Amino acid sequence: MNAVIEKTSEVSRNYAEALIEIIKSGRVDEDTFLNELEIVNSVVSESKDLNSVLLNPSFTLDIKLEILSAIFKGKVSTEVSNFLNVLVEKNRIKEFPSIYSEFKYKLNEKNNTQPVYITSAVDLKEEQKNRIIATLAKKLNKTILPSWETDRSIIGGIIVKIYDNVIDMSLKGRIDRLSKSLMLK
Repeated sequence: MNAVIEKTSEVSRNYAEALIEIIKSGRVDEDTFLNELEIVNSVVSESKDLNSVLLNPSFTLDIKLEILSAIFKGKVSTEVSNFLNVLVEKNRIKEFPSIYSEFKYKLNEKNNTQPVYITSAVDLKEEQKNRIIATLAKKLNKTILPSWETDRSIIGGIIVKIYDNVIDMSLKGRIDRLSKSLMLK
């Protein structure tokens, strides 16, 4: 199992599975649902004020639910709104980022997709990108969802990151490994 996922709590896994079941039920559009959860994750992760209110026991449940309703009204579906209400009622809203992360992982499993972050020293041509994607798709037996980045400091080659796993095929990485091995001798 993936190291990122092993770090999530059983509670996060259970709630994420509940979100997957909502998608499987066909009551919501998968892409719309994911986009709404991304909006919520962004707000919950970035707003210290919101978190301090939602986690503060001196605020009543009704006030917390009203605040959530005001923030997300017209931005999220009834299903997402109800889910947030459950998290607040059960004092689990602080786990939303972990639930969201686990949900995305499970959604990728369901769709047989794999997000991959690829860093290259230079801007790659479409043909090069397509070869990298094809190679990864064949090795992982999944549809690849690539994110591309250019970082000239790696000198040459590429770095592929899949969750916590890093495949460093950069010239800088090779030089660093060679340097470390020479120091050990």
